[in-house]
Amino acid sequence: MNPFKRAPRPRQKQAVRPVAEALESRKLLTGSSGNTFAIVPGTIDAPNGNVSVSFTINPSHFTLPKGKIAMGIDIAADPSGTLKPVIASVTDPHGDIIPQTFHSTYDPLVARRQVENGRTTSSVLSPLTSLPSDPSQPVTYTVQVRAKNDTSGKFLVGFYLPGDANGDGKVDKTDLKIVRSQNGARAGDKRYTFDADVNRDGRIGPIDINYTKQNQGVATTITPVLGANLDTSSVSNPAGRANNQPTARFTGTGTPNAVVAFVNKSHSTQPPISTDIDSSGNYTITTSLGEGENVFEVTSIDAFGQVIKGNIAPVYYTTNNVQLT
Repeated sequence: MNPFKRAPRPRQKQAVRPVAEALESRKLLTGSSGNTFAIVPGTIDAPNGNVSVSFTINPSHFTLPKGKIAMGIDIAADPSGTLKPVIASVTDPHGDIIPQTFHSTYDPLVARRQVENGRTTSSVLSPLTSLPSDPSQPVTYTVQVRAKNDTSGKFLVGFYLPGDANGDGKVDKTDLKIVRSQNGARAGDKRYTFDADVNRDGRIGPIDINYTKQNQGVATTITPVLGANLDTSSVSNPAGRANNQPTARFTGTGTPNAVVAFVNKSHSTQPPISTDIDSSGNYTITTSLGEGENVFEVTSIDAFGQVIKGNIAPVYYTTNNVQLT
């Protein structure tokens, strides 16, 4: 999978998913492998430049039984460019470097043949803790991304839960059992799975088991996927995605408590409309329609700092109840 290649607009009647950089699943970065709960794009404009990417650990979206988390952060460059990025450091709210951050580089020869056409990705494991003054408050950290070898360009930063071997957004005994069962396995072996490889080094061993133990009980409700589905009961011609009334209703899913906004790109005079995604990760929104085609750009912003944006298939407003394609 090329995470920077924009997918064609799906011609379907149901789930249409606008997603960051056309990424529409939790599988990001390394050869289409890896359960990633958040995706943040960025750009380094100057050769050998640096850029900061911030993220927030909010107790309303993270379960931290011990008040801390080993955060996994992976980075990949746009394969159409020349950028060779590396995560230089992770810093706390005061700008101090997080000590004991584990750096590793994933070998492209041990992925699914190659990693994004032979390009390596760099990942880090960073031990993060809640601020001792008030563990119930959000804490914002920063990833420092640096370009190497006089390069520049676009990149994606992916965040994952080390030890979440089955990709369900939490680390528990089931994950520990999976990682232990693959102890000694290397990429290319039948026993090896990428999500059990906590430090992304192409082999599973004591480091992976220990981090899975350390993260036991850690969970998150953040998701990199935003759903936007036309409610067919709200239009007169569901098959043609058309209505003879100037409104349409959409339902969808996303990160709980995130804000989702619809902007009509076909009719600039139509005001944007937004709503909150509820605590279960669902939302409903009713939009106005302009005459003819209506293409909506859908954007969600969550508490982690992730912005997901994309266009969905058009909806048509016509007073003639005809079949439109």
